[in-house]
Amino acid sequence: MMMAAFVTAAAIYLQLDLRTSAFGTSPPIDAKLGSLQLLNAGGKDFDGDVSDDAPSPWRRHLVSTAMGTLTTAPLLSGLALNPQSCSCCQCRLYNNLLLPPAANALVEMTPPPSDLEKTYDRPRNSGFDRVFSYVMSTDMDRYDAEARPYKSGLFKNLFDSLARNGGSDTVPSMVEIGGGTLPNAPYYAQAVADGKVKGLDIISVDPNDSMFGYAQQIAESSGLLSSSLDTSLRSVHGVAEALPFADGSIDACVGTLTLCSVSSQERALSEIQRVLKPGTGKFLFWEHVLSDDPGIALQQKILSPLQTLVADGCHLDRRTGESIQNAGFRGGVEMGYVRLDIPSFLSNTVLGIASC
Repeated sequence: MMMAAFVTAAAIYLQLDLRTSAFGTSPPIDAKLGSLQLLNAGGKDFDGDVSDDAPSPWRRHLVSTAMGTLTTAPLLSGLALNPQSCSCCQCRLYNNLLLPPAANALVEMTPPPSDLEKTYDRPRNSGFDRVFSYVMSTDMDRYDAEARPYKSGLFKNLFDSLARNGGSDTVPSMVEIGGGTLPNAPYYAQAVADGKVKGLDIISVDPNDSMFGYAQQIAESSGLLSSSLDTSLRSVHGVAEALPFADGSIDACVGTLTLCSVSSQERALSEIQRVLKPGTGKFLFWEHVLSDDPGIALQQKILSPLQTLVADGCHLDRRTGESIQNAGFRGGVEMGYVRLDIPSFLSNTVLGIASC
């Protein structure tokens, strides 16, 4: 992962034009996959402003809808843990591509307040985004393998609660905050295949539009987009601090390796609580944090400024568990702590589910 960081850093400082390089652009969206909708709206990019008459491939938006229900049953039982801007109203088809409506898309998206979008959805370097999305799609296998036993239990408990609350007929809305390449797709596909829920409407929100093609690839390879499953996937440009959803409209938000890189954890956690359904909404989280080992923690603090430059704002030294506990989730926070068998800078992890 450190090698990936240096590759990314080189791309930043050399200002490489990667449109035709070995990295290329993100994988193309397959027009035959009717469960994925892709539209575009005018926006801004590091390469310059985009006028209303010139669609930009770096700002892609989806407009569609989804809903479902959640329960408040205990969600961490059985886990082996150590206790501790959219211009959507003027959206245009991207490259004149019109895809069939997404299945079960019932949650309507709404443009976030323009002041929040201006503050937090900042111009990006599209060359950096292409390199970083490529790195994330190819360099995370070991990490994902180490995390899988814990994440499998966490998602299983979440979907068990969905089944207890609404039976197999529920179609929850799931918002992936900083969804990236969608590494959680296998957990969603398994839940639907096992009959825990009837289907899922998944909206992946990420500021790096180059992630979307990789997300589709993983969703397809995991079976999430199988015609036999009643699921939908929408990839949407956005940031955690200004989510494009109405108050109380979402059943569950999922953030895995996301709060390490947001501009404001406080603002992001406030937005998550705003969009979740009061009384039933859930926030599933998985985040690397500052180590409890003083020596490792010192190294994390020293290296964190470099990490933020080469890893899209990722901080090594955040106390994200404390931030979540102090965010004011009315239903409480169930949290665990694990230490993964990977490089120590990323091994210390908090995970759990917070309830609105």
